[in-house]
Amino acid sequence: MPRSFQSDEKPPMKSEEMTRDLVTVPEVLRRLAEQNAEWQPLAKALLAVDRDAKVPTGKKLQQDLGLSPSRYRRWLDTLYTAYLHLLESDADAIVFKQVEHQLILTGRRASQTFSCRLPITPRVGEQLQLDFLRAVTEEYMFYVENIIHDLTDGRYSVLVYLKYGYYNAYQHQLTERARFEETIGLDVIFHAPDYLLDDLLRERYPPPAESSKAEEALDKAEARYGRRTLFGRRRR
Repeated sequence: MPRSFQSDEKPPMKSEEMTRDLVTVPEVLRRLAEQNAEWQPLAKALLAVDRDAKVPTGKKLQQDLGLSPSRYRRWLDTLYTAYLHLLESDADAIVFKQVEHQLILTGRRASQTFSCRLPITPRVGEQLQLDFLRAVTEEYMFYVENIIHDLTDGRYSVLVYLKYGYYNAYQHQLTERARFEETIGLDVIFHAPDYLLDDLLRERYPPPAESSKAEEALDKAEARYGRRTLFGRRRR
């Protein structure tokens, strides 16, 4: 059967989503409302919307401005185009003055969040030693599991998700493989402790059998440096 291709033609944007975008960044909308354009009354009406209130529907805006549906849509389309152009062309359209970090810790006893301003955002896999939340989490050593940069409401918040223990790059690689192949459920991946996840990954992706020479070399190394206990299991 021949493969079907989607059309390159984009579906029209939803008016309620466009108005929501516009009222979300009043500093940009204020600059647009100052422009002497056809859609200026619409920009001013949206600027007057209380940010904590529900965004008015297109029908209400049409009624308040005395516009026909087609004219309202034309105004909204051209206003939104000007909005996108301003964001694209002016790096100072939205100014994020400060960066706030939120560290979300998943400990052995409980989870805990605290806000701070870090001079450097830690990267995935890096270790953080947090001695001041040990009572609530029962841990002090965490690693960065995921990072989300949130630019909502004109604020720049970096959400840093931390998990207790030590980062294992190979476990992370196998976990991503399990997610892609859907061999382990997401709930298990996100909530199972590392030791259980390690057991599941070993069953799903067993390591290759060691050759006799590898076993011999390992025996010599373990005789000198000690047997594997913390970071692996001896396979026989």
